[in-house]
Amino acid sequence: MIRKIIYTIIFMSFISNNNSNLMAQVKNPRNIESNWKTDTTKHIAELSEFTVALPRGAFPKIDFPVFMDKEKGLKEFYAQEPVISVDIDGEAKAYSLNMLSIHEISNDTLNGVPILATYCPLCNSGIIFDRRLKFEGQDWLLKFEVSGMLRNSDMVMFDRQTESWWQQLMGQAMVGKLAGAELEMLPSLIISVEEFFERYPKGKILSKENGDQESQAYYGTNYYAKYDSIGNSPWGKYFDVELLDDRLPAMERIVDIESEKGHKIYPFSVIEKKGVIND
Repeated sequence: MIRKIIYTIIFMSFISNNNSNLMAQVKNPRNIESNWKTDTTKHIAELSEFTVALPRGAFPKIDFPVFMDKEKGLKEFYAQEPVISVDIDGEAKAYSLNMLSIHEISNDTLNGVPILATYCPLCNSGIIFDRRLKFEGQDWLLKFEVSGMLRNSDMVMFDRQTESWWQQLMGQAMVGKLAGAELEMLPSLIISVEEFFERYPKGKILSKENGDQESQAYYGTNYYAKYDSIGNSPWGKYFDVELLDDRLPAMERIVDIESEKGHKIYPFSVIEKKGVIND
């Protein structure tokens, strides 16, 4: 029994040291302290591709937030303010991008489905995921937070259950116990507040009362002003600009469609001119 305990201690010490050595590969230009329980020995992306931009917990989390109806929503928000909207079997919710710029994610439920609303301002990518996961024969109901790290200038999330690191754009776990797992993306739209309530008169919009006083003070503040102007490039400290594809401007907004044969993208600048593209 004693020998087994000693072997266990040695093994756990080895794993801990190995994790520490691997964590040293993560780019951390500002030497921000972090304390992760992530199993970094399991990864499908190089740890050197991750950059610590802000401390863990820098983005105030929202869990199962409060919403408001159409009457209050149209008074509280600008009519043309963009939101991420999601509809599940006739019930709809909207999340203001102004608010998600401060929080970036919200754990929520809609019509009984556990969902995750996400927004990365650096990518202008708003995506809704199903928080339920079946991976390697095990069922998970995950809750997420923002890690403070970026990969390819995109927000990296982590689940509280295993502290695995997830790429927001793909909904895929890149590092940790769940490395290789993928969340199901749910259909969603980026539309205005006004259009949301025209489509969904009984829909609900995320209330500003969810944030603490500090968060509320920053709603509507754009920390990324002109960042996504068409002539700009991603910030070099968070992205290897040598990897940029020169066929389109780096900040061109696109529609990305995935099929079994791969991806096709459609630039907004082309869609604006053509109106409709049959393909």
